[in-house]
Amino acid sequence: DNGGLITIGKAGTVTFVPSGGAPQTVTTVPALVGSVRAVGDHGMLGLALANDYASTGLLYLAYDKGLSTGTGFGMVEQWQADSPSNPTKFTRIKAVIDGSIPPLLNQKGVNHGLDTVLVAPDNTLFVSIGDDTGNNGDVQTLRAQDLTLPNGKLLHLTPDGKGVPSNPFYSAADPTSWRSRIYAYGL
Repeated sequence: DNGGLITIGKAGTVTFVPSGGAPQTVTTVPALVGSVRAVGDHGMLGLALANDYASTGLLYLAYDKGLSTGTGFGMVEQWQADSPSNPTKFTRIKAVIDGSIPPLLNQKGVNHGLDTVLVAPDNTLFVSIGDDTGNNGDVQTLRAQDLTLPNGKLLHLTPDGKGVPSNPFYSAADPTSWRSRIYAYGL
């Protein structure tokens, strides 16, 4: 409302820049969740404000949780600002996707990881996940064609992490499977 901006840094810093003011670090995600795996194309790369952010302070963060020297796990989480127009603190509310528990979202490579989260007008979420592979013929790129894996996909989710019933492979019997969450694949 006041023209301020919320920005993120690859290593997990969330900053508020008030209109006409100096940037203020509001939250350092690694201090609250352990670590952000900021290596290559990986790190904290996704930020989206909920449609009702001005009244609720809700936002979504997408990042790769883990150490730069090991395997990471893709995370999409809902956070809340203490004061939407001038935040001084963000609190983690819930995981929408917790890639460290089944079904896993392992992030082993340094290229093409979890990156974007967008909030649609109907409050559902779109999340893009790269193939998590290198370039030049890496056979792991074929995972983008496997509907049981999240790699190389665009997901369409409800804010509680379930697939949207209109998704092409949705199953009411297993709404949190990768297959149910897939909106597009082969990306």
